[in-house]
Amino acid sequence: GRPISQPMAAAWKWWTSKRGPGGNFLSRKSTLEFARSKEVYFSNLLDQHTADQWMQLRKPSMYSTARKKVEGILIKADRELG
Repeated sequence: GRPISQPMAAAWKWWTSKRGPGGNFLSRKSTLEFARSKEVYFSNLLDQHTADQWMQLRKPSMYSTARKKVEGILIKADRELG
């Protein structure tokens, strides 16, 4: 992923510690501030292809994308340690 600003990182840490999975942040003032800011973060797990490209790629899920990334990390770590 891309690096994010310190305020965004601090907000994310607070949000996840206070709200947990599935929490609602829409009522928070900081959510509105970040939505209006020019800083945008797109996870590298989200598919960024057009629908046609995505279908040609056999409709990969976020889970399969994450799994491939983890496998790559483990292979790289194994090479570095081995």
